[in-house]
Amino acid sequence: MIDHFISVIVAVKNEEKYIEKCLLSLINQDFPRNSYQIIVVDGISTDRTVDIVNKYQLIYGDFIRQYNNPKEWQAAGRNLAIQKAKSSDLVAYIDGHCIADKDWLKSLYDVLLNSDENVAGVGSVISSPPDESNFGKAIDRVFSTVLGAAGTSYIGKNRAMSVETVPFVLYRRKALLAVGLYDEDMRYGEDYSLNYKLRRAGYQLLVNPDSKVYYYKRKDLTSFYNQMYNYGVTKAVIRNKYPTSLKIIHYLPSLSLVVIVLVGLLGIIFYEAIYLFVLIIAAYLCLICAISIQFAIREKKWGYIVSIPTVYVVEHMGYGIGFIAGFRKQGWTK
Repeated sequence: MIDHFISVIVAVKNEEKYIEKCLLSLINQDFPRNSYQIIVVDGISTDRTVDIVNKYQLIYGDFIRQYNNPKEWQAAGRNLAIQKAKSSDLVAYIDGHCIADKDWLKSLYDVLLNSDENVAGVGSVISSPPDESNFGKAIDRVFSTVLGAAGTSYIGKNRAMSVETVPFVLYRRKALLAVGLYDEDMRYGEDYSLNYKLRRAGYQLLVNPDSKVYYYKRKDLTSFYNQMYNYGVTKAVIRNKYPTSLKIIHYLPSLSLVVIVLVGLLGIIFYEAIYLFVLIIAAYLCLICAISIQFAIREKKWGYIVSIPTVYVVEHMGYGIGFIAGFRKQGWTK
């Protein structure tokens, strides 16, 4: 018997390509239909997103609710949904370009309800959907390594365990209200800042390896670079807002980039510095190429030999440049 009511929040903008898959995965959860609802918050989409959601509203009635988010960004949309979900003591969220595993909600619920009250939420692990693009699969493999995504739930876990941040979480609503919900000035990285506020308030977060979400990645280099740049800006903004929120790992891409540039410039003055510059670049390339070869052999996908090193370089450069730009108070890209 389910003694709690859950609102599953989907804050979207221009997700016509994926929103139907997302909704169907939520509608078909292995969870009692009368114990949860779906709340879609639309950030003024200019495509068919709203029409697709309306189609399912006509079929399922109040089980699916839809609200407009004039502020457009996810943080504001999720806050609006949380405030509307007054009958829910638990709230979960998922993005419109994701597909939830059939027992996603149940597995989150089971862990949360068997946890202490100081556990504010239980989050998910992320994987690629079966029809992910080849470039998206390369991103997924990079994010599954320490070099590509240290400390995130892309890195596999064997059991439910405490983490600093985690995506696609089932939260206790009262915990979110206690810390003031999402920071609406965060255009990106709103999950990280919220989870930091929860931990600062004494709450814990868990990741459950049985709670799986299939997440569609970027499909080209430009959009992936922009995403990483925005992540870098976000981390700098969070650092300025919450000075103790970051760890050394968040600074490394930018510091490495600065060191490489300085050594390269020194090579113009001191010939010996050129050797150090070449050594640093060669060591980095050897490392990411070795990783790509491992994935290529393991999965027999030889395109990884090119795509995975490319993803690493774009990820680290985009994040590093974005982090520096964020400290200079430059904004996010669209």
